[in-house]
Amino acid sequence: MQQVATYERVASVCEQFKLDNIPISGRAVMRETGGSMSTVLAHIKEWEQNAARKPNHSPNLSPELQTTLLREIALAQDAAVGKIKESAEQAAIRENEALTALSEAEKKIEHLNKLLNSSRKETEEIKQNSEKRIAVLDQKIETLESRVKDLEKERKQLIESAEISRTETAKIQLQIERADQATEKSEKQNIELAEQLITAQQEKNEFEKLLALSEQKVTGLTKSLEEKKASFKNQSKENKILRDSLSELEKNDAILKQRIEYLNNKTEEDKNIIKNKNKKITDFRENISMLEKAHAQLQTEFTLFKQNHKK
Repeated sequence: MQQVATYERVASVCEQFKLDNIPISGRAVMRETGGSMSTVLAHIKEWEQNAARKPNHSPNLSPELQTTLLREIALAQDAAVGKIKESAEQAAIRENEALTALSEAEKKIEHLNKLLNSSRKETEEIKQNSEKRIAVLDQKIETLESRVKDLEKERKQLIESAEISRTETAKIQLQIERADQATEKSEKQNIELAEQLITAQQEKNEFEKLLALSEQKVTGLTKSLEEKKASFKNQSKENKILRDSLSELEKNDAILKQRIEYLNNKTEEDKNIIKNKNKKITDFRENISMLEKAHAQLQTEFTLFKQNHKK
C-alpha cells in the first residue's frame, strides 16, 4: 500500500533541508515522505506560503502601521503565491511528464537488458556449439591425419615389398640365365659326345674291316675292340648322366619360369594395390583439405559474428 505524505511530515522534511542547506525539490522530499508527487508539491507550496507569511519583529512600528504593512504584505504574498502555485502546477505537470518518460525509459532499458541477456545467451550457445563443432572437426582431422600416416607407412612397406620382389625376381632371373648357360653347356657336351660316338663307330668299322682282312690281327683287334666297347659303354653312361642332368635342368627351368610368372603376376598385383592405396591417400588428403576449408570458414563466420555482436 502506498504511503500517504502528510503536511506535517512534508513541512518537517523541508525545515530539515533548509537547516542542512539542501535544495528543496518535490522528488527529494518525496523520497523521504513517500506519497504522490502532486500531494508532496502541494504541501511544499503550502509550507513556503506559511513561511513567507511569518512576520518580522519590528518594535519601532506602531500597531496600526504593522497591521497595514501586514495587510499589504498578505496581498502581495497572495499574488505571489498565485503565480508560484501556477508555476508549481506547470512544474508538477512537467515533472509528471518527466517521471512518465523516465518510467517508459526504464521499461525500455529493462526490455533492452532482457534482449541483451538473451543475445548473450544465444551468443554463448552459438559459441559453445561452434567450439564443439570445431573440436569434432579437429578430431576428425587428427583421425584422418593418423590414417594418412598409416597409409603412407603401409605404402612404404608395399614399396619395400615390391623392391624385395624385384630383387628376388632379379636373383631368379640370374639363376635362369645360369641354368640356360648350363643347359647350353650340356648341349655342347652332348654334341661333343655324339661326335665322339660317331668317331668311335667309325673306328669300330675300321677295326671290323681290319679283322676281316687279317686273321693275324684278330687277337690284337679283338682286344682293342673290347677296349673301345668298354670306352663306348663308359661314354654311354656319361651320356645318360648328361641326359638326366639336362632333363633335371629342363624341369628346373620350367619351375623357374613358373616362379617368374608368379612373381610377375604378384608384382602386377602389388602395383595395383599400391595404386589403390595412393588413390585412397589422395582422396583422404582431399577430404582433409575440404575439412580444413570448412574449419577456416567456421572460424571466419564466428569472428564476424563476434564483431557484429560487439557492434
